[in-house]
Amino acid sequence: MCEQKNGNPNRDLLLADLSHFGESLWRNEEVGEKRFNFFLTLLTAVVAGLVALHTQGKDSLTDKMLKDVTNVAIAGLFLLGILTYLRTLRRNRVSDQFQRTLKHIRETLRVPDQAIEGYQTPQPLNEGRWGWFRGGLAETTGAMNALLLFGLLVINCVPVVLAGIISACVLLVLWSIAAPRKGVK
Repeated sequence: MCEQKNGNPNRDLLLADLSHFGESLWRNEEVGEKRFNFFLTLLTAVVAGLVALHTQGKDSLTDKMLKDVTNVAIAGLFLLGILTYLRTLRRNRVSDQFQRTLKHIRETLRVPDQAIEGYQTPQPLNEGRWGWFRGGLAETTGAMNALLLFGLLVINCVPVVLAGIISACVLLVLWSIAAPRKGVK
C-alpha cells in the first residue's frame, strides 16, 4: 500500500512515515504486553510454588524457613512488579507519542499537494488528560503490586487493617502516576 510511488516526494515521505510509525506502535504495544504476560506467568508460578511448599513442605522445613522463603519470593515479585510497572508507563508514553505522530501524518496527508515545511516526527507530547479507570496494563500492574505488598505485610504480622491502608495508599499513588496520559486530548 505505501510502496506505491505517485511522483510526489512529499507524499511518498508521509506514506513511508505513516507505515514506519504504525509498525513501531504495533511493536511497542506487543513488547509491553509480552512483558506484562511474563510478570503474570511468573507471579502465578511463584504463588503455586509457595502454596505447594506450604502444603507439602511442612515436614522438611521449619515455620521460620517457610516464612523466609515466602518473604523473599513475594519481595522479589514486588520488585519485579515495580520494574514492570515503570516499564509499562514508559511504553504508554511512547505509544501516546506514536499515536499523536500518526494523527499528525494523517492530517498532513488529507491536504493534497501541501508543502511539508516544518514537518516534524515524532510529534511532541502535550499535557494530555487524566483517565482514572482505564484498566490498562500499568493500572493492572499497580494493583497487583499493591496486593503483593499487602500479602508481604500480613505475612510479617502487620495488622490486616494497617496493611490494607498502606496497600491502598500505594495503589492510589501508582494509579495517580499512571492516570495522566500524555498526548491524549
